[in-house]
Amino acid sequence: MENKVKNYRWPLMINGFIAFLFGVFMLLSSVVTTFMLVNIFGVMLIIGGLIGLLFANGSMKKHKPFISTLVISILMILGGLILFFFTQASLVVFAMIIAFWATILALIQFMLAFQMKIVKKQKNILLINGLITLAFGVFMFFNPDQIFNPFETTVALGFLAGILAIIFGGVLVYFSIIVKHVEN
Repeated sequence: MENKVKNYRWPLMINGFIAFLFGVFMLLSSVVTTFMLVNIFGVMLIIGGLIGLLFANGSMKKHKPFISTLVISILMILGGLILFFFTQASLVVFAMIIAFWATILALIQFMLAFQMKIVKKQKNILLINGLITLAFGVFMFFNPDQIFNPFETTVALGFLAGILAIIFGGVLVYFSIIVKHVEN
């Protein structure tokens, strides 16, 4: 099982850096319009999807087909293109994509916490980050219209998203480093 986990080292690290950069951008941009946020997230999905395609292509060359990586990468690219080119029509969809993304990433963190042979402290960090990410995803699922509330709510949501993305990105990079050292 650990060998399968090792195969996700680079996607974990890349997604961690993307989330971290997204978080830094959100914190540095005190007044981020909703349209700009949607466009930036769309571009990030496209970049993440392209990197995933490269990873899936390299894995197939080694006779280790990762169909799930291929499918997820293609869906990320398509979602990013829709967000980028149909920004105004996709604001509610954008909130749902963030909610879905956060929920899936939380579930992946839970899966990794229970499948990896890591010390309790590291498992707890992964579980806590997973719970925070899941809470954010659930909040977005049940409150997608929060983005369209007054200007202050949008700025506050952007600030919260920035903090969560930095924490989440840091944890993903940390665990991508730990995965490297998992013993066979």
